Amino acid sequence: MKKSIGLTALVLGLVAVAGSVIARGAANADIRLPLTYQQGRADSYTCPSPAPQGSSGKIVTVPGTTEFYGTVNCTGPTTAQAYLYHGRPPGQPIVTRLRLAEGANGAHAFGVAANGEVVGYMRFGSVLRPYRWVAGGEAIALDSPSAGYATAVGRTGLPIVGNAVDKLKVTQAAWFAPAPGFFIPPARASGVFAVIASSTPAGGIRYLYAGDLGGYAADGVAPGPLTQLPVGHPSTALAINVEGYIAGRELLSGKCGPYDHFSGFLIPFADGKAAPVPPLPGDCASSAEDLNDGNAVVGYSLHPKPAVQRAEGFNLTDYPRGLVDLNTTQRYGAPPWAQKGHRLIAATGTDDRGDIAATDSAGTVWFLHIP
Repeated sequence: MKKSIGLTALVLGLVAVAGSVIARGAANADIRLPLTYQQGRADSYTCPSPAPQGSSGKIVTVPGTTEFYGTVNCTGPTTAQAYLYHGRPPGQPIVTRLRLAEGANGAHAFGVAANGEVVGYMRFGSVLRPYRWVAGGEAIALDSPSAGYATAVGRTGLPIVGNAVDKLKVTQAAWFAPAPGFFIPPARASGVFAVIASSTPAGGIRYLYAGDLGGYAADGVAPGPLTQLPVGHPSTALAINVEGYIAGRELLSGKCGPYDHFSGFLIPFADGKAAPVPPLPGDCASSAEDLNDGNAVVGYSLHPKPAVQRAEGFNLTDYPRGLVDLNTTQRYGAPPWAQKGHRLIAATGTDDRGDIAATDSAGTVWFLHIP
């Protein structure tokens, strides 16, 4: 799906959040039901046949409305195709195919802004080039120091960051927009996968980015360098919010069944102690894929038994504090994916309204709405 460690396959007891990491969401006695159950329906999108796979990206909502945007990527036998997913519950969602430039033989979307603009890449033969798409699907090439791909976009459509390949063929974090594009220092193996506009104590605006440097989670202030975070293990940062909290995952010692042993984490920008986002009870590995401005986290939890993976949430807005298996809402009636014998295996996006994007075990993308 995405990002350094995040580009690997998804097969990659309850611990309380420690230190200064505090979720601000309400803690209700009962789980708040997604719109799926409150209105008896869910919006989903299945990639076209034959035998494709679907994966969901970040989702955003438009402030002051019930509109939302998300990304869907479909992999067919020859071409990877990216889509913009746009809806206004309870109306029918709209899916727009993101156009390919002349000569391109595939596309992939990673990030989406609140105005519906999408960033990612197009493939020209074996070369990846960073692109952005406006809400209507028109493609615009990004200014880049070399071949590469855009991984994240600010909420208003700027800035745009990602990764590019330097002269030594080393993948390095890169800035694409506003132009001109440049490599984010230092000049070594790195990646950037999240960017946000944050207020300074003096009332100004600064752009924060997060990713990894030399195999360890890192952050920085544009246009300055990435600096390793005090996570302590090989790791990567996958998301950042306006408060400067960063979510990601780290590689721990040992194994989770046949798989590597990962743990999600949540850490304040620049300093502070990383707090674990643990796996669900009975599981042994987890990943924190996204968070909102209330420090509510979504991701996935992995069981030592092969091919047993569940979408999880941590301190979700208007849910009870702690971990939530997003499949446990079956107690209120079998959701559409469960009726087909499937389960939600990974939640990859959430926003401040509490919407969640998740993928089920059949490759179908589901957008769970909270009214």
